[in-house]
Amino acid sequence: MVGLPLIVWVLSALFSHNSYGRTQSHHWLASVSPRRRLTWLTAKVLANLTYSGGLAAALFFVLSFAGGGTSLSAYVATLPYGVLLILALTLLG
Repeated sequence: MVGLPLIVWVLSALFSHNSYGRTQSHHWLASVSPRRRLTWLTAKVLANLTYSGGLAAALFFVLSFAGGGTSLSAYVATLPYGVLLILALTLLG
């Protein structure tokens, strides 16, 4: 259960890279409604978890028809690793 499911999570988590709160000053939203850094980072992390987790779920669903160990149980079993990957890539970005 380490092969394809974790590859799906890595591919999904790559969308979280380069979205860290350091770019807050470059966004028009920050100048319109200024937020604290923690608020900005929390929103980014939640958005990345939702987007990348949803993308991974869709990939698991599509790939489940082809086999390879991608099923709902594999998604649930690898979910903690996926969340850690998403958090790591968000904070490394």
